[in-house]
Amino acid sequence: AYIYNKNNWTPEKKITASDGDEGDRFGFSISLDGQNVVVGAYNDEGINGNQEAGSAYVFFKSFSSNWEQTAKLQAQDAMDFQWFGNSVSVLDDYIIVGAQQDNEVDHWSGSAYIFRFDTSSSSWVQQNKLFAEDGERYDRFGDAVYFNATTTIISATGNSNYGVNSGSAYIFKSVVNTSNLPILSVTPPFFEVSSSPTTASINIHNNYPASTMNWSAYSLDPWLQFIGDSTGTNSGTITVNVDENLYCPRIGRIIVRAPGALRSPREVFIYQEAGPNANEVNITPVDLDDHDFFGRSVDIDGEYAIVGAYGDDEYGSNAG
Repeated sequence: AYIYNKNNWTPEKKITASDGDEGDRFGFSISLDGQNVVVGAYNDEGINGNQEAGSAYVFFKSFSSNWEQTAKLQAQDAMDFQWFGNSVSVLDDYIIVGAQQDNEVDHWSGSAYIFRFDTSSSSWVQQNKLFAEDGERYDRFGDAVYFNATTTIISATGNSNYGVNSGSAYIFKSVVNTSNLPILSVTPPFFEVSSSPTTASINIHNNYPASTMNWSAYSLDPWLQFIGDSTGTNSGTITVNVDENLYCPRIGRIIVRAPGALRSPREVFIYQEAGPNANEVNITPVDLDDHDFFGRSVDIDGEYAIVGAYGDDEYGSNAG
């Protein structure tokens, strides 16, 4: 999988599984949230050597490292042809991994696994397993997974309630914020201003006001100067002064932190334009080859974009 920095759309890093092997299909599914990336490899061996049981790899970008692998997730009850990792989704301290060919209810009825980051052990632990109680043979529950702070949705593309493979989707209360913590919301995450002197206003809000959230903001770029307050409680607006005409475009960053809150810290990107700019950028890796299937999976968050290439031969044919 290739990670791109949106500042210039050049590849920042190509990430691969530390134990990648031929046919793993690493990069078939990907999800990006802030400094976390999760990549699925549904054809990988299971925890007990199960054939095509699948796995999911977690990568983290810290201020001192560049997208390092921090964990490998696998189903504790792995089975042959389970396809754990055919879909993934990450948000804050939670990851959901689909296993569309799991036999939880019936043959290939499917399931999805929930992992939570345990701060005491600094590791990802399996917390729960979701499946359709009315699941049937070949439903493939878990073919696609997605969740946010309030809702989890999981597809079952093989469900045939309304015709063969007509499909369905199941909605659950989200796995996030079971501890009723404040949730930091910052909008907009991306702000575009003209090259003439102007200001940018960013709104900050606590999405779970039952808990109190204290926030603070700071700029990573000297040309972004706060006009008003850069601290507050639960909600507020920060205004940034952009007072210089430009001949070249530039992007600056503002970090908003709320200790103890979910989705903290958050980044805000200020783009200052300078004349006409192309709206489209074509990105391709320098080592692209036949049948790499670059572009099979994509995601974008903040200043980064990630593109999967599950047919890449980094560790053998179709290792991904």
